Amino acid sequence: MKKPLDGSKPLNPKDALAALTKVPMHLLPAIGPVHGAISAGGGAAEYGPYNWREVPIQLMEYIGAMERHITRLKDGEWYANEKPGKPLQTDLGCIIATASIILDAEACGTLIDDRPEKPGGAPAVLDRFGKERDDVATTAKEGSLNDLAGRKGSPKATLRNTKRSRKGRR
Repeated sequence: MKKPLDGSKPLNPKDALAALTKVPMHLLPAIGPVHGAISAGGGAAEYGPYNWREVPIQLMEYIGAMERHITRLKDGEWYANEKPGKPLQTDLGCIIATASIILDAEACGTLIDDRPEKPGGAPAVLDRFGKERDDVATTAKEGSLNDLAGRKGSPKATLRNTKRSRKGRR
């Protein structure tokens, strides 16, 4: 075994290989799968465990379920249900369980991809917005934030330009 440079414990060559070839399961906090499992248990009790492996599921229905949980979470809800005799399920746990079901159904060949055939424009807008934010962050690093307010392409200047262009269209 090799000794590390700092003189601590010897390094196992298998550890270096595992770091390159194995899924880094240790990077996913254990609390996520725990909450996902609690929520999946609620669904298993109602519909049967792993039912999506037998009967195909529609992607858009499951995306809609996740979006409903996200909306409830954004508006202040933490628990998806508070029914007597049932374990408390968090909205985040339901999202984790639902995402896991989608991934499992895709791997098992039982996922019906019923997304619209023609892609929408949201990914491009999100990418452009992210690039614009990166540009602003780079500019902020190069100069002071006070200088940003008057520069072309700054958040304030961009907002002013957007308001002007909207008025011009009316």
